[in-house]
Amino acid sequence: MRSSRGDILQGTRATDILFDGDEIRYLEEEMIPTGNVHGTGCTLSAAITAYLAHGFEPLVAVIEAKRYLSACLRASANWRLGAGPGPFNHFPAR
Repeated sequence: MRSSRGDILQGTRATDILFDGDEIRYLEEEMIPTGNVHGTGCTLSAAITAYLAHGFEPLVAVIEAKRYLSACLRASANWRLGAGPGPFNHFPAR
C-alpha cells in the first residue's frame, strides 16, 4: 500500500484505490501483461463479495480478492484463445 498518490497509474504495478469513507488506500499488485482480461471486473467484485460473506473485514476482503484476481491473470497470461480480450483462469494453483 502507498500513502501518497505519486505516479500510481504508470509502471509495473496494478494499483486500485479504495476509499472507506475516511481513508484513501492504494492497493498494489504486480501488473500481469496479458490480453486475457475478459470478466476481470465481475470476478473482482464477486471475489470481494465472497470474502465479505465469509466474514472478512472489508479492507482484507478487497486485498484478498485482488490477490486472487492477480493469480487468475498470472495463470492464464500465455493463453491464446480467439480474437480480442480472452478469458482467464478462474482456478489458478495457489
